[in-house]
Amino acid sequence: MIAIDLLVSADDADNKKNESNSDSNVDAFTSEVMIGIRRYYDLNYAISPYLGGGISSGYAHREIKQSDDSYKDENDRSYGPWIGAGVMWRPLQHFNVGFDIRYSKITVDLFGKDLEAGRLHMGLTAGYHW
Repeated sequence: MIAIDLLVSADDADNKKNESNSDSNVDAFTSEVMIGIRRYYDLNYAISPYLGGGISSGYAHREIKQSDDSYKDENDRSYGPWIGAGVMWRPLQHFNVGFDIRYSKITVDLFGKDLEAGRLHMGLTAGYHW
């Protein structure tokens, strides 16, 4: 099957007394669009483990706001591989519940540092299928 997935993450943190001896607030956002293939293995009608992999397009944005109301922000986009596995349970004919784990390798450059925008993702899924 063709796999098209979207993952989004965001965080915000208050830092007290950073390198410039002032308080700051950091907002960060990452997203990935993963395209690839996914192979399901039907053990029986209700339970299906799966494996998948492909290419991921990652985006990262980081904004730092100082206590004096000055701020700087930067974003970057990069590409890399992803692999994943999971298991899907069908309690009803057209309804899925599952667990998914995947790893992506995406490195972005923000403020002169190479940062990992991908890495390990785990999640629960629920949805309709036809």
